[in-house]
Amino acid sequence: MSSLILRFAGPAQSWGSGGQLFTGTVQTEQTPTRSAVLGLLACCLGAPQDQWPEWIEDTRVWARVDRPGEVKTDYQTVNGVPAEMVAHFVRAHLAQDYKARVPTIETATGGAYNISRRKFLSDAEFVVAIEHDEHLEDLIEAVSAPVFMPYLGRKSFSPTFPFFLGVSDDPASTVLSALPTTSPDNHLEVYPVLLDRNATFNTVTVPVTSRKEQLLWASSHLSR
Repeated sequence: MSSLILRFAGPAQSWGSGGQLFTGTVQTEQTPTRSAVLGLLACCLGAPQDQWPEWIEDTRVWARVDRPGEVKTDYQTVNGVPAEMVAHFVRAHLAQDYKARVPTIETATGGAYNISRRKFLSDAEFVVAIEHDEHLEDLIEAVSAPVFMPYLGRKSFSPTFPFFLGVSDDPASTVLSALPTTSPDNHLEVYPVLLDRNATFNTVTVPVTSRKEQLLWASSHLSR
């Protein structure tokens, strides 16, 4: 079983999930979510959001946490929102202080703005392994020459080099247990990315090395 190996790293990344209730406060999960990873692959394939190929749902994904990063908050202002979103912004405000006065929310017909707090992971790094029984070659070709720019949860969060580490003839579990890390901790968590919230994991022990040596390992053990 072959596997495609990617590296999700950059100054910022954000992994939202359907379990986050309040529009005014956008949370982030601690690991990549399934919908976001499949969306990233669909971007590389050039598939619009409502036209993903059906087979992409059969993709198997694992994420190794090389650096968990730090959750930070981006304070933003949002222009008038659609009327149907008013209740979400009210709930977001009250969720932070249930004793607060119900705020006035500016709608799309208003001239003011609303407050939005968007959380993200700063300086996180994940090694992501992907398997597919029938279409792995399509995914390899797509990440090698993406049609649309891949991004790490939000369109402004592009991945840093190297993004595409290579392809292994071994299954994902074998590669994630062997690929060296640049993290100071050599005991790393590996999550099966099954849902948009991933709680179960295994721990692998890998060599700690420099980025240069890690890429040399990838060039000698992975194909492109």
